[in-house]
Amino acid sequence: MRKYKIYIVCIVLTCLLSACCKVQKTYYPKGMLESEVPYCRQKIHGTAVWYYDNGKKRMEATYEKGLLHGAMIRYYRNGAIESLDTFLFGKQNGKSLAYYTDGNLKEVYQYKDGMRHGQFILYYENQQEQLIGYYDNEQYDSLWRYFDAQGYTVGEGFFKNGKGILKRYDANGKLAQTIEFENSKRSGKENYYDAEGNVVKSLEYKPL
Repeated sequence: MRKYKIYIVCIVLTCLLSACCKVQKTYYPKGMLESEVPYCRQKIHGTAVWYYDNGKKRMEATYEKGLLHGAMIRYYRNGAIESLDTFLFGKQNGKSLAYYTDGNLKEVYQYKDGMRHGQFILYYENQQEQLIGYYDNEQYDSLWRYFDAQGYTVGEGFFKNGKGILKRYDANGKLAQTIEFENSKRSGKENYYDAEGNVVKSLEYKPL
């Protein structure tokens, strides 16, 4: 009799739990599956998947009680991965990777508690580095270096807490422009230089 009662209780609990959790599906007007989103107790919980109208995945993301928790992957229409991000209870953490349609790396960011923090790198399609810089809790930090598609330095700047000066160089490596930054935004003077290093034009920026 005791075993029978336990068996009944288990069945009831299973029914209650299954009633609280379900996968909600949506469809395109022509009938193709558009999304599969799991819900538990009215919150997204589990791996949700969205699709293009050609049947290929558009995005998949893992949720924990309504919060992004785990991997979030976006795809191009051809099925190649567009970006890969990681979340921890709703906040982005760790590496954020983006790719070109051919699968080559496009950009790499570092996140900490939802903010860009650490080194980031942008790449040209030929995989030559385009920009190497650093963030400190969303603020520009340390040395930033810009390169052309052949790998030559075309700009650099040094920042601390979002404040600094960015320098741009011409094809001969001479200073062509300087831009002042405050709170990671243009703020202050922007000067243009001739081949002899003289200021030929000066602008003033004020943050909005």
